[in-house]
Amino acid sequence: MDDKMLGLKPGAELIRRGALMGLRLDGHDRLTGDPLQKEILNLLCCGAQTICSVSEHISAEKATDEAQASLTLAAFILDFEEYLEP
Repeated sequence: MDDKMLGLKPGAELIRRGALMGLRLDGHDRLTGDPLQKEILNLLCCGAQTICSVSEHISAEKATDEAQASLTLAAFILDFEEYLEP
């Protein structure tokens, strides 16, 4: 599973509202819930990433173990699933 790619759907646009970031697609907006979600979003805005590389980035940013990074990534995917394509 670690080699699967995660990216933004075509047409998904990065939006900013003050200090918050998010995505807009087909007139629907979703804002990040915390700074780590913002980091993940920044990564994906640079292009599709492997799940493994995103998880490693989370671990480095949060100084946490692999299990916690996986849970954080899973929560992000659930929050932004309509804006992401596997």
